[in-house]
Amino acid sequence: MTFEIIEDGEGLLFRIFGDVTVNKMMDATVRGWQHPAWERIRYQIWDFTGIDSVLIDNVSALAFADMEKTARKSSMPMSIASVVTDEKMKKICERFGQHARSEKIRAKTFASISDARRWIDAA
Repeated sequence: MTFEIIEDGEGLLFRIFGDVTVNKMMDATVRGWQHPAWERIRYQIWDFTGIDSVLIDNVSALAFADMEKTARKSSMPMSIASVVTDEKMKKICERFGQHARSEKIRAKTFASISDARRWIDAA
């Protein structure tokens, strides 16, 4: 798996490619937290439309959701949009979203970046 993180106005766009693995998802997550804009961003868009296969499971998704909740406890609210076409990854992202939701985090899964952006802009 490779990824790129693009500063996107008040958010970060994570573009994911190849085989999705736990270790690389952890790398992408930590890189996002270390991004110079992290303390001021209000959304993340995770674009999984370029993936080849999914080598993570629901347990890993729940662990990532817990990490996001912990990272946001003392910060401003965050919207997390997952853009997914792969059915297995869609289920994992939906599970992540259900578990990550809190008073500071809202999360939802979409089929296109344009739909994700509309949801973010409506907040």
